[in-house]
Formats: sequence, C-alpha cells, structure tokens
Amino acid sequence: MSLPRRRYTALQAKTFENILTQLFQKEFGFLGGPAVVRLIVNRITDLVEVYYPKKERLHFGQMLWFAVDKDERKGHQRGMKEMKFKPVTLSVVTPSDLENYRNGVEQREIVKKVTARLIKESYAQGGPLAEHDVAVILHRSQNTISRYFREYQEETKEILPTRGVVHNTGSGITHKEIIVGKYFIEGKESPEISREVDHSVVASDRYIKHANQVKAALRNGVPPEEISHVTGLSKRLVDVYIKLLDKISKQKKKLKEGG
Repeated sequence: MSLPRRRYTALQAKTFENILTQLFQKEFGFLGGPAVVRLIVNRITDLVEVYYPKKERLHFGQMLWFAVDKDERKGHQRGMKEMKFKPVTLSVVTPSDLENYRNGVEQREIVKKVTARLIKESYAQGGPLAEHDVAVILHRSQNTISRYFREYQEETKEILPTRGVVHNTGSGITHKEIIVGKYFIEGKESPEISREVDHSVVASDRYIKHANQVKAALRNGVPPEEISHVTGLSKRLVDVYIKLLDKISKQKKKLKEGG
C-alpha cells in the first residue's frame, strides 16, 4: 500500500466506534473477544443515535425529552431507574402558539392547549408523559398543570393519554368522570362511550360497574365506610366514586333546572 493510501486509511480509523473499542480493551481491560466488543460498541452507538439525536433534526421550538416507554408494565411496582425510556421530540413552542400570543389569546388558554399537545405528541411517539413531566417542561406547578389538564378534558370530552391513564399509575378520576358521566348523564352505553373517548371497552365497563355498585350500596343505606367491604373496592376508590356520583347528581339537577 502506498504512503498516501496508508495515511488516508489511518484517518478512517478515527471513529467513535474505535475510541469505544480502545476504551473497553485497554482502559477497562475487557476480556471478551473482538466480536463481543464490536457488538457492545455497536449497541452503544445505536443508543447514542436514538437518545441524543443530531440537533439539526429538531426544529425551532422543539426539545428532546425522555418519557417512560408505553410498553412498560402497569402499576407502581418498579422504580424509575429500572424502567425503559423512550426519547420523544416535543413541540414546546409552535407558530400557532406565537400567533395566539400575537392575537391576545389568554395565556392560560395557550398553555392549556400546549399541555394537551405535548401529551398527544409524546404518546404518538411511544412514550406517554406524566403530568409532572409537563409541569417541569413548562415551568409550572403540578397543581396548575393538573388544573389545565382537567379543564381541557372537561371542555373537549377527550381523554388525554397521560402515563397515569396508560400505565394506571394515577387516581384516574378524570377519565372516570368522563366515562361515567356519559353513562349517567347522556345515557350512552359502554361501546359507544369507548369509541368517543378512545378508551378500551373493558376499562369503560369496569368504571361503570364500580359506579353502579357504589350507587346501589348508597341507595340501600349502606354507610360509606362499609361500602368497601360490600363491593370489594378499596376505600380510596369508593371515596372517588362517591364524590363522582355526587358531582354527576348535581350536574343532572342543573341540566334539569336549565331545561
């Protein structure tokens, strides 16, 4: 091989992959063979490509965030360090936001729409956001974001796919409100409700069943503190449904008086 060709060949070896290979073999004293090292290095470079995308892929007003993967197991059993993450690109500021500011739209209404947009965008990329994710991203208190979140869903009758909904890690009061409300107030059945709110029929049936159990217990004079024993529901969940049924009753009364 001629000298110029050797020089260019040497330059081609100046890669991130070769730097990692040297790190494992020389600095860490890794005992695995070249094939194993190559597999590890390739995996690391793949992860870097996914979790640290090139900045030119992000548009003005967008940011990178790590959400919990939507395929993670549901519930509270595992700590955050043990979970699989999904890098997502979020549109924190868009031209429509700037147009709304220019037109004098109230800031709370803009932030409310941004909250919904972030949740939808993240879920579409396979990583549902928790409310506290949005609170940190937008530099608002979690109570404020929770209020915007609730108002948006009540106004649009749309269930936003937060991590609490997808992984069943929250109290679920908001989507229970919408589904049970449609059942008792609008007289709709579970399949129709599920289509409207993009929720599973199984989950809708469960919410409606639990609400009916609590309602029947109250109608038959069972003290609230004993309903948990009668229905098999947790005391916390019974309390959620009692408050929800009371709210629905007031809504129905208000609609009747208005009609």
